[in-house]
Amino acid sequence: MKWKALVLGSGGAIGEFQVGAIAHLASKYHSFDFYAGSGVGSMNCSILAQYDTLLEGSDKLTAIWDTLKGTEDLFDEPFLGAGLGALEALISKKKGGIYGNKNLKKVIEANVSWEKLKNKNNWVVELTSLNDGQIYRATNHQELFNKDVNHKRRMGISFDPTDGHYMGTIFADLITAAGCVPFVIEPKAMGGDRFVEGGIRNVIPFDIAIMAFEIAKTKGYTEAEFVILNNYTHEVMTVETTQVDGSMEILLRTLTNIMPIQMAQSNIDLGKAKLQEIGINKNSVKLLEPNKMFEGNPMDFSNLTLRNQIRAHGTERAKELIP
Repeated sequence: MKWKALVLGSGGAIGEFQVGAIAHLASKYHSFDFYAGSGVGSMNCSILAQYDTLLEGSDKLTAIWDTLKGTEDLFDEPFLGAGLGALEALISKKKGGIYGNKNLKKVIEANVSWEKLKNKNNWVVELTSLNDGQIYRATNHQELFNKDVNHKRRMGISFDPTDGHYMGTIFADLITAAGCVPFVIEPKAMGGDRFVEGGIRNVIPFDIAIMAFEIAKTKGYTEAEFVILNNYTHEVMTVETTQVDGSMEILLRTLTNIMPIQMAQSNIDLGKAKLQEIGINKNSVKLLEPNKMFEGNPMDFSNLTLRNQIRAHGTERAKELIP
């Protein structure tokens, strides 16, 4: 039997690439056995994992993204605008990001339900504690949860409904944290720690998907297929000097482009090496990623023209690689 996983990486508004690609994948795959996400992929995979078919999930995902007409629909806008908000975030000890995370949580609460996910054993998202520096995983897969042990984690997440940190109780907070980009979006406070997206450690959560397959192997699955949607290009692409002429441009170029591209490729290469260790051919990995870079701030959801171009490119690339 073949076990199939859909792995969605981080990338902010570039997550439109995933929306477009998934619209095509829905014509090729009835469903996936497992969904893993980091960053914007956390929200996307959480939506998809609720549905019995990829087509249902894709239609819902597209509808949600179509309602996002501007950055303020997803993130709380600073009172004096993003520019002064960035300055305040840099100098203030109280403010943890340019944007707040309350609107993001509202979108998640309106569109993702623990009741729909809790019995499916098919979902995981990653977040990172800024306090202990460790990756945390929110999942509905209890065997995976039990296997993913890390004693350096300060906060305990539980499958026990009577526990204060029961997965179902803090469900929306966990997914919200998984979408909080450091400095850009205020970290989510939970259990005395502050959490941000898993993408600062894993841009592509390939390793946890492989761990889920190792559990699936004990259930009789002998083959695997990993479809990875990476929002970043395979290589760092050159931009004009004028595009990195200010401190904010330098910060964006570094933290939302150069670093995640390198991290994503490292995550993918390490995952392929792990597959070979456990006897699975690396050709079981289907990697979908852009082959061109779109200029613009990946945290800006207000440029609808650019977002539509990115979504169309996702569909185009999916058709090329999985015709």
